[in-house]
This record gives sequence, C-alpha cells and structure tokens, in this order.
Amino acid sequence: MKRTKLAFLSTLAFPALLALAGDAPPSAPGMPPMPKPGKQHELIAAWAGTWDGVVKTWMAPGQPPMESKGVMVSKMMGGFWLNGDWTGEFMQQPFLGHELCGYHVNEKKYICYWADSSADFSMVMRGALSKDGHRIVSTGRGPGMDGKTMHNWRSIYDFTNPDQHIYTMLIQGTQGKMKGKWIKVMEITYTRRK
Repeated sequence: MKRTKLAFLSTLAFPALLALAGDAPPSAPGMPPMPKPGKQHELIAAWAGTWDGVVKTWMAPGQPPMESKGVMVSKMMGGFWLNGDWTGEFMQQPFLGHELCGYHVNEKKYICYWADSSADFSMVMRGALSKDGHRIVSTGRGPGMDGKTMHNWRSIYDFTNPDQHIYTMLIQGTQGKMKGKWIKVMEITYTRRK
C-alpha cells in the first residue's frame, strides 16, 4: 500500500519538478498553459549579479547619516523571482538580509519581500514602474525605527544606470511637525561588480 501511494505521489510531483527545471511538459487538455515570464520579469532579471553596496542610514531628521558597506548577491529563480542575499554590517554588527522580488501579473504590481537579522518582522512592498521606465516606487506598512509603532513606508528603486542602482527608503511621520511628511531614512548605492 505504501509503495502504491508513493508511486501515485511521484506521478503527481514529476510534472511540477519538470516545470521548475524548465522542461515543462505540454499542459494537459483543458488546463491553462504554464505561465511564462514577461517583460516585467525581464526587467527584474537585469538586476541579477553581485552588487557592492554603500549604505547611508539616518537615525533622526537633520542628523548626519551613518555609513556602512555590504554585498548583495542576486539570482533569478525560474524566470519570475529575483532571490537576493545581503551580507554587510550595521552599527558595527554583522547584518544579513534576504529579499525576494517579482511581478504579480494579476495585481499589475512589482512586489518585494524583505527580512533581515536585525528584526523579528518582515516587510512587503508593492509598487509600479515609473512612466520613464527607470524607477519602481513602492509602498508598504511596517514598524518604525522603534520596532513597534506601525508606519507607512515608501521605497524608490532607481536603475537609470544599468550598472549602478540607488535604493531609497522613506518613512511617513506620525506625529508633531513631521506628521504626514516623508522622511528619508536610508539610501543604498549599488554598483555592479565586474
């Protein structure tokens, strides 16, 4: 009985494994065709590679930024998703991060997930390509600098130069003179390693 179940499950899993390997069998009659990456995914694929990053972080408005460095190594996964790992430091401590970026066809939005070694939460950002085709502006919601109070976040990914990208992160103020204003908290200049 166990062998029969295993053989049945293997039969179901085999087409999925072939699809992941890029050797997808033709769709079964009546089934929609397997999705194929589009031009939005091709845009993300151009970000694959090894990038040296220079990070500026502002802990408070008007204060000089802290600077650090790191490396982002990104690879495409199945033609749809960019899978990236960041290794660097923050406040003189080791800092690791992981991102997964893609394009959601039904939402017509770019989507990026981020998690790192400094927090017990992750961030999800959704956005659109600018009319000039050189920037993705995204928004999301997550804890602020205190790790507790929820804020609106905005990211701007500028890739005007194919070998140097600038990623800017802003948080929307929630009180006092800064209420409703967008405050720059981080900027990373990525340079493609040759």
